[in-house]
Amino acid sequence: MDIADITKRMRREREFWVEVGPGKRLKLLRPFVTDTGVIYIDGKFSLDATCELCLVGWDGIVESDLFASGGAEPVDYSHALASAALRDNFAWGFAVAKGIDAALGARMKATAEAEKNSEPS
Repeated sequence: MDIADITKRMRREREFWVEVGPGKRLKLLRPFVTDTGVIYIDGKFSLDATCELCLVGWDGIVESDLFASGGAEPVDYSHALASAALRDNFAWGFAVAKGIDAALGARMKATAEAEKNSEPS
C-alpha cells in the first residue's frame, strides 16, 4: 500500500456518524489526540473548533431543520451551512460533544491495548 492509500485509510477510520434526530446525522472526523487541547479549552467543549476540525458531512438534513419556514426538501452538505446549523442547535451540539467524547475514548482504549500487546513478555 502506498502512502496516499494509507493516509486515506487512516482518515476513513477516523470518520464516524452522530445521530442528531430521527433519520438525521452528522458525519464527523475524530480529532487527533493532539487536537484535544483545541476541542476542549480549559475543560470546556468548543463547538467552534469542532466545526472547523471535525464536521465533514451530513445525511437526512432538510430545509425545516435549518429554518422555520423550510420544507421537507433535502439540503446538500456545505461545510459553512452545516457549521452554522450546528452552532445554532443546542441538541445537535450536545449529541456531537457526546460522540466526540466516545470516539476519543475508544481511540485511547485502542492505543492502550496496542501498547499493552506490544510490550515484551
